Amino acid sequence: MNGNMTIDKCYNSGNVSVTGDNAYSGGITATATHTTTNSHNTGNITSKTSGQAGEITAQGTAGTGCTYLLKTSNANSNGATGMANMTNTMSLSNFVTLMNSYVTTNNANSSNTQLKTWKLQGSYPVFSN
Repeated sequence: MNGNMTIDKCYNSGNVSVTGDNAYSGGITATATHTTTNSHNTGNITSKTSGQAGEITAQGTAGTGCTYLLKTSNANSNGATGMANMTNTMSLSNFVTLMNSYVTTNNANSSNTQLKTWKLQGSYPVFSN
């Protein structure tokens, strides 16, 4: 992604590890001119090279509402808040509820009805329809 943008309401639970020279790794994004808001990461983010690693983003800014699971890592916070109990605070079911509230609000306030609702299927959030 290039350009000045805002990335909002994202969630990552996977581990990210980069091994290439001068590589960037992030829980939500790696490199871009952007601000990430209301996004959450529970995965471990590492860079084994001279590159940068960020709990939310490696080069952008983690703005309002960004949290990550506090753990031992070589990743920087870039403005996100580390939380020891984040797995309980931002559970997948809470994340699905948050996403569905956004869909409900935006479908009711506009003619855009292409936003889809979410549900939990096993351990993963997926589209309901």
